[in-house]
Amino acid sequence: MKINHSISPKTFSGKQTRQKILLIENDLPLREILIEIFADYHFSVKGFEYTENLHELALRFQPDIIIVDYLLPKINGDELCRQIKTKAETATIPVILFSAFDNAVKSKKASNWDAFIAKPFDLDELIKTIKRLIFKRKNNTQLHPSRHL
Repeated sequence: MKINHSISPKTFSGKQTRQKILLIENDLPLREILIEIFADYHFSVKGFEYTENLHELALRFQPDIIIVDYLLPKINGDELCRQIKTKAETATIPVILFSAFDNAVKSKKASNWDAFIAKPFDLDELIKTIKRLIFKRKNNTQLHPSRHL
């Protein structure tokens, strides 16, 4: 897998508290690389190969953001995202969905994921997207204004 990267971890390392990422990725080498890279950016990361209950994991870990692969065994990332976005306790947690199947997944916005990143992805884009979504959530910016009409 090709991961493009040019931003130095020091660019985003000014925060004192470690923001938490919950990562669901069944590709072990990619999951391990992402965990290591996110740690370099001073994130606290919990990575899992698979789960059928992302809501329960989110309640336990209390992440600032969730990153989910689309293509997983038994249940896809779109359905896991729906679990998060339909429960009041977790609905405001931003979710990034990523996949090599970008054309098919982009049309499935019904699960209300907050961002989609196509594989192979640019690491700079992923880091910027993570920071932007966490910033919006922390500053009470509405991620889904149509829900609050």
